[in-house]
Amino acid sequence: MTDTKPLCDAGRFLLYSTLLLSFCYRLKFLQFGDIIKTRFFGKHSGKGKDMGYTLKTAQYVNDFQCIGGKCTMDCCRNWDIIWTDEEIEKLKNSEHSESLDKLIQRSFLKCDGITNSIKLSDDGDCPFHDKEDRLCKIQKELGAEYLSAVCRNYPISGTINNNVITKIRFLSCPAVFDIIANNEKSCDVYIYGKDYEPENALIFKPDTIDDVKSNPGLKYRNQLFDFFYGILSDKKRDIHTSMIIGTLAAQTLSKLENSSPDRIPEGISALSKQINSPALVKSLSDIEPNYKVKLGAVQCMLDGTAVGDKLSQILSSIRKKNIEGKFSVEIQTYITNLEKFYKICSTKPFMIRNIVRCLYMCEFMPFSDNNYNIFDNYAYFCASVALIDFFGAAAAAGSDNPNEIFERFKTAVCLASHLLCHNPDRVKMIIDYLKEINCYSAGHLALIVK
Repeated sequence: MTDTKPLCDAGRFLLYSTLLLSFCYRLKFLQFGDIIKTRFFGKHSGKGKDMGYTLKTAQYVNDFQCIGGKCTMDCCRNWDIIWTDEEIEKLKNSEHSESLDKLIQRSFLKCDGITNSIKLSDDGDCPFHDKEDRLCKIQKELGAEYLSAVCRNYPISGTINNNVITKIRFLSCPAVFDIIANNEKSCDVYIYGKDYEPENALIFKPDTIDDVKSNPGLKYRNQLFDFFYGILSDKKRDIHTSMIIGTLAAQTLSKLENSSPDRIPEGISALSKQINSPALVKSLSDIEPNYKVKLGAVQCMLDGTAVGDKLSQILSSIRKKNIEGKFSVEIQTYITNLEKFYKICSTKPFMIRNIVRCLYMCEFMPFSDNNYNIFDNYAYFCASVALIDFFGAAAAAGSDNPNEIFERFKTAVCLASHLLCHNPDRVKMIIDYLKEINCYSAGHLALIVK
């Protein structure tokens, strides 16, 4: 599923790859099909001929269960729901009721030559969404196999690199949020053997041969993922200090990426010894926040990703329009409400760290956008994390009831994360902004997340 913005990279790959491989199969060009697979995945990037994938995933991915009709922010509302011609044809040819047939005949709109979207109701609801039990009419009558690949697999996604699948579930799903907010170990990552066989490998975004040629750092996506995720997971320091350590590491590794990419593993090894220096950790934890820089980056993210419009009701408690018609936040109001939010969160000290770690996975870090280097992508990640703090302050500003504050925060994080993870120009947007205000360095990124 996608927002009303253009399809995300993973969604576009899923749709086009499904059609292309299906085409190859129908023509029975099996050898050509192997060439296509190699083209997408590379000899050592996708599934080998006689072996499965290595699966890397977090505990929350395995623990997930769709809550169906109990969901208050279900994925059947206000999203572009994409179907291919073949999926619609399969649905039309199924044995189904007359009432469902009428819905099928009038509910699809042609997007382009190969894709279709569901025509939403005036209230933004999917016409196949039963308003009484909040379940899907197609799935209830025919089963999940008649859903589109997008509907059937959400919120699963991930990446494929060097025969390793990193499998995630998007934070835009409130059931995912509930798991990571209530289980301290839910974002701990595990690796499972070398024989993982996914039901549909096409739901994962691969690093293609061409991707690696244009950005050699992608060759080391898995090692970089482990390195930065380890920094975020270290409980000996607070999550904000861990983020700052990550900015320094990203800057160093990005220099290697641009000059000698094959030295990235060597750089990771050297940095792994340096980042745990007590003196370094103390100096970084003692950095004074610069709320002007932080809130400036937040405002850029709110405007550039449509998050501000989608969360206007929640954010109105802390964000006001000035006489020029532009939104602004009074710094002391922000500080007061952020402290209030963190005091409420003291009963779940692991929650923010888990949200940050989950967001790291959902943004396909360390390369949210393969067209940009390690530091560029980390800059975007820092700005996303700054939004998490802002949502906490906004949630606290609008209520004094702890449960209500938590629900407001949950709503903000889930609704925003869809836009943060799927906006096609997300990385370019924050890079352009930070360069414009001359704040594009590891030191400046530290001020955004502190």
